[in-house]
Parts: sequence; C-alpha cells; structure tokens
Amino acid sequence: MTFSENLYLHLNWFRLRDDSRDLARIYLDVATELCPAAVPSRFGTHEPMQGRFPRDDASTFDHMYREECDVSPLILTGKHFPHGTISGWTNDLESRYQQIALRFDFAAWERAGTQASFEEFFVEVARRSGSFFASAELNDTMFETAQVPAVRGAWAGLPLQPQWLSWFSPEYAELVAPHLSAGETTKHVEGWFHRWTEEPAEAAEIRSWLLDDPWVPYELLPAPNPGSTRRPHEQAFVMPESLRAPVQGSPEWRRIEAHYSRNSPETPSR
Repeated sequence: MTFSENLYLHLNWFRLRDDSRDLARIYLDVATELCPAAVPSRFGTHEPMQGRFPRDDASTFDHMYREECDVSPLILTGKHFPHGTISGWTNDLESRYQQIALRFDFAAWERAGTQASFEEFFVEVARRSGSFFASAELNDTMFETAQVPAVRGAWAGLPLQPQWLSWFSPEYAELVAPHLSAGETTKHVEGWFHRWTEEPAEAAEIRSWLLDDPWVPYELLPAPNPGSTRRPHEQAFVMPESLRAPVQGSPEWRRIEAHYSRNSPETPSR
C-alpha cells in the first residue's frame, strides 16, 4: 500500500467522567508495556513542561495528573509524536467525558517499528480506562479529525467518517454492530474492537468499498444544525443514554450548576 506524504495518525479514547484520577497512570502503564513510541518524553500542564522522562519516574507523571489536572489537561510530547493530551478528571464540569488524544506523524509512527503491538496497545488503553468509544484515524490534516467536538459539553455522536480502528462499549456495540459490514471485529468483555483493514487506511479508501454511505445510519451521527454557525451540530438521535447531556432541571444538571455557582462569581467558560 502506497501512502502520500504528510499523513497523520490520530488516536482518541473517550470515557465518562467519574472523578477517578488514574487515567494518566493507566495510559503510561500500557504505553510502556506495549507501545514505547507512545511514551512521552516531556509532560506538564503548560510550557515549559515541568516533567521529563527519564529524569522523572512514572510516579511523578501520575502524581502531576492527580494533583494538578482536575480541570487542566496533562500535555504530552514525545520523540515520535508531536502532541497529546489527557483531559482533566473532575466530574463537576459540563463536559461529560474525558479524552486521551495523541497525534503521530505517520512516517514517524512507521519508523518507530511498534506496529506489531499497536492494536493491542489501542485495545488495552480502551479496556483498562473503561472507554465507551475509541478510534484511530489516518488523514492528511494535522489538527482535525472526523470526530465532532462535544455538543453543550456532552458526547456528540460517532465520527462522521469511518475510522481505521474503533472501539465500542458493549452498549454502543449493540447499536453499531449491524452496520459493520466488513472488516474484522473482536469481542471483549469490556467492549468490541473493529478494524476495517489490516494496514492503516484513510476514510476515502474505506468508503470506496463500503455498501452503505454513511458508514453508520445518520441517526448515530451528530445531527446537522444549519441554523447555527457556532454550533453546527446537535447530539445524535441514537446513542447510549449515559452519553446524553443532562436534562435541564435533572439532579445531574443541578449538581453541575451548583458547582459553577459555588466556584465562580463570573459566568464560567465551559
């Protein structure tokens, strides 16, 4: 398979917030074990980065996330990837999920020689973190993917384009499985892993031999909102109920609003 220049491999894992503080430790443990190219060389909450491997140890990485990243993300850079983040852990925000995001220069990823254990790494981070969705997308844009950002702080829906690798929680897998018409699916207790092709593939290539377009029914994708340029999408009509934005007036909505009222005299940025 021949690839064009300037390709990027975007990795994303998503889990619901629950106030647990072990996401950074989980990520580092799995990366160290299965994908050394995904181990950061520097880390911190701002530049200049406060942490550096191998000067610091894993406990420093874990402690920084637990103590300094309730709201702020932990920023990562590495020899083989230019940027990554692990979002903050507090459950008192309108944003309902945490995200691990990593961007590889694809040529650097190939040179790293970790392809043999890469899929296991992808799955293990998803399993151990309790991710409800994860994806690996190959494209030619440095900063963008087919994943629509959060809608009013909540999950928007599945990516608009098929992803080379995907992970679905059991609840999500029940909704998506009938539409995975090709590729290979592996079932785990914690979720389902799906791969369209053995080697990395861009969405255009995957779409060229899919029977259905879009890759899943529109109901599972973020709904277009042509009346708003600021919020061009609304939440998908179909998704696990746990991923929906709290209904205004519900106990969860009141809990979050009370947090903002207690902690900020001004209108918060969400």
